Amino acid sequence: MNAVDESLFASAASPMAPPDLAAAQPKFVMMYHGTLTHIYGLDIAIEAFGKVQAELPGAEFWILGNRPEKGSLERLSRKLGLEGKVKFVGNVLPQEVPQWLKRCDVGVLATRRDIFLDFSFSNKLSEYIIMDKGIISSRLKAIRHYFSEEAFAYFEPNASLDLARQMVRLYQDPGLRLQLAANAKQEYAPIRWDVMKQRYLGLIGMLGEGRLPGLIHNVCEEVSR
Repeated sequence: MNAVDESLFASAASPMAPPDLAAAQPKFVMMYHGTLTHIYGLDIAIEAFGKVQAELPGAEFWILGNRPEKGSLERLSRKLGLEGKVKFVGNVLPQEVPQWLKRCDVGVLATRRDIFLDFSFSNKLSEYIIMDKGIISSRLKAIRHYFSEEAFAYFEPNASLDLARQMVRLYQDPGLRLQLAANAKQEYAPIRWDVMKQRYLGLIGMLGEGRLPGLIHNVCEEVSR
């Protein structure tokens, strides 16, 4: 499992922050960080935010990252009258990401569903979990395999109205956000990097000893039965 090395997020405990973080903290921040591309459904997330902005006073949606769809997403935000509420931060240095995540209340992962993306698992999930943030996520098969309905606020992929409902739900209920974050962290424990690292090193060791091909053969035989 390609989990996130939690030691890289240790900087979040530091009081130091990038200059861009000096602005006043909004009442409620939803966040996405990563490449701005069609598969991640940011247009769906912006449309969802636009549907319920009147129910989310003081809320902002921060989008960290750049290209290739930044321009079209900015135009969509203006069209929906969301200037000042949807904030396009642009590129952020990797070492600054933990500090940005520290300032959000909820992570939003609106990944589209198709035959391939249904089996995708974003590292962004791990990063929000590590930072104890509630997560609104598309209900994709790979994600549901690892995390229950009690860990994330799921919505049906590609459905902006269902996503909007979860935005309002988490905005209105701080206790729910805390509970989701705690449940997600508990369910994440078996696949966190400290566990996966040892499993990976074990496989490399078996390969070096020539035992891995035999193990793979035995597993394949067991599955075929």
